[in-house]
Amino acid sequence: SSKEDSTTEEGYEKQYSSPSKKPRLDDRSFLANIVSGVRTCIKDLEIRVFELSGEKMAFEEADGVEDIADDEDDDADDAKRRQCWKRKINALKQIPTAKYAIVRDIIVAAITVARKSHLNQVAADLKVALQLYRPHAAGEAKTAALQVLEKYGGYEEENEDDMDLVDIAATGGDKTGEEAEITVSSFLCDEINMMTGSIGGNEDADQCDWSDVLKACKSISRLAAAGQMFLSKAEQVIYRVQEEKETLDLYLGTNNKRVTKSKKKFDLSSPVWADGRVTDEIVKGKVSNYPWWPARICEPYDPVITKAITDSGHALISFIGESINYLVPQKNIKPFSDEVEETAEKYDAATMDKLYEVRTVMTLSRAMAVSH
Repeated sequence: SSKEDSTTEEGYEKQYSSPSKKPRLDDRSFLANIVSGVRTCIKDLEIRVFELSGEKMAFEEADGVEDIADDEDDDADDAKRRQCWKRKINALKQIPTAKYAIVRDIIVAAITVARKSHLNQVAADLKVALQLYRPHAAGEAKTAALQVLEKYGGYEEENEDDMDLVDIAATGGDKTGEEAEITVSSFLCDEINMMTGSIGGNEDADQCDWSDVLKACKSISRLAAAGQMFLSKAEQVIYRVQEEKETLDLYLGTNNKRVTKSKKKFDLSSPVWADGRVTDEIVKGKVSNYPWWPARICEPYDPVITKAITDSGHALISFIGESINYLVPQKNIKPFSDEVEETAEKYDAATMDKLYEVRTVMTLSRAMAVSH
């Protein structure tokens, strides 16, 4: 019958129609699912390596130091620092678009200052403007940067006639105070620089940049590039952790979950590593070549290592503000509240400055905890 013929014909077409004539949406969806799955795995692995290295906690503690230091700044100085990027972008109004190199350098300098001032959203907006820059064509980047300036309230000019534009582009602003030390970062390829922001980041990119560029990866090729940049940094971390773990095992005589009686001569200033957790117990620890330093007691997950450390008369500590653990004799550990005599002249100024910042943070943090 005609009905049966029609049904047979439809079945034939469904079974033998050419695949090349079908839409390729299924393929695209399949690839998108692969990219999404791999992207999630890379993100999770990056977090684990970041925590494994100890740098995540050190990074968070360093942020705490900076936040408290910022709170102690005078309001006028803080306002001046936060206005610095606006002064740079405002200088673009006096620069012809044809001077494309200076336009680019000023935008880069403004990004650097914004990041130093913890104005992350400003830095992100300026980076979007910088991406519009093209060799010998800076008009779009200049216009976009000035739009960012207007977005954040513009800049009130004050005696800018004698401003050295080249000096602003090269140094990042007035050669006074904090801005005098700012250097211009390389933004020749912004996306590649953002890929270097994993595991704590660097001077060109931070954790937010890494997260953004990973989310933006829609193709396998870009995901592979981001993954390779991460792996190159992760390899260094894993190599360091492995060396520090072997150092601890050699001293404790731990191997294959058993404790042996043979122990190697050990330099107590050598960093060590054991998989474990950092507790909330805060003490002061003494390591060779360091003053008494605020630290947290660490507890290894492996009971064999925990017993070996206890039996040896040592404790595993993590210096606050550092990503390194040390094995310290019990006699070199004191309660955080205890006063210790220290000869500051024995240590360099940078070490003592950092120690002062860390101690200030810990004292304020404990005071706030008690008040609550």
